[in-house]
Amino acid sequence: ILQGIAAVMVTVFGALWLSGVVDARLQGAENLDRSLREVFARLAKAFFVLIAVLISLPMVGIDLTTLSVFGGALGVGLGLGLQKIASNYVSGFIILLERSIRIGNMIAVGNDRGEVTRITTRFTVLKDFSGIETLVPNEVLVGSVVQNESYTDRRVRRVVTLQVGYDSDLDAAMSIMVAAAQAQPRVL
Repeated sequence: ILQGIAAVMVTVFGALWLSGVVDARLQGAENLDRSLREVFARLAKAFFVLIAVLISLPMVGIDLTTLSVFGGALGVGLGLGLQKIASNYVSGFIILLERSIRIGNMIAVGNDRGEVTRITTRFTVLKDFSGIETLVPNEVLVGSVVQNESYTDRRVRRVVTLQVGYDSDLDAAMSIMVAAAQAQPRVL
């Protein structure tokens, strides 16, 4: 039993190390889109772990053909019990592969609005201007109308409402606001 556990651990840790090497190489590839790098890194990790398990099980003495019944039962269980998780997982890969939503985009979906800071296989993180982060399930992003304010053009018009006192000098207030806006590097 200990020999079997050691064989499984060695192959799985080897697969995780190998996927880490592939991930480091992909993160260094500047010519690939950031979303594609994430997709390929996750696919490589899943592939290497699957291969490690398939290699280590015969080493332990478990025949892979006996797992077909278990695989069928697992498939039915996934289909019935984990339908939402599987849907979010597939939706995450769709988002990452089609690149309609990228990290850094400003999007709005439903009542949630913010900058995309992270895309995982299950959810996407939106950070609004107040710093609050919202975790939006990927299934919602694929099945709903999404307003992507920076899809093709990063220039976005923002309306900001300000109040000044009735006795204020409006010309001076306007020049102060224009100077404050021009001091920001992202303001055109």
